[in-house]
Amino acid sequence: MKYAWNGSTEIWKAAELPESFVFRCSDANGHSVARGHAAWCIPVVEIETVSVDQAGWPAEPTVAHSISSSLYGPGHIFLEQVTSGPSSTK
Repeated sequence: MKYAWNGSTEIWKAAELPESFVFRCSDANGHSVARGHAAWCIPVVEIETVSVDQAGWPAEPTVAHSISSSLYGPGHIFLEQVTSGPSSTK
């Protein structure tokens, strides 16, 4: 990972950073793997979460019909989106 701050630049190995740093890592074939076994990793720098009611209007997560999370890397590069559907009720 390239870390630039206040005019200085350092290169850090993703495998050596604490687990609190979130990455999406892949092997040489593009399959998702753990950081320590990856050919490359992209740091997650932004997470956008949107929760909506059944009509699609914004709602608090505790009462939401669905919740969508989008992950972005440096430069707002889209990495992944996960959407949870409504919980089943009986």
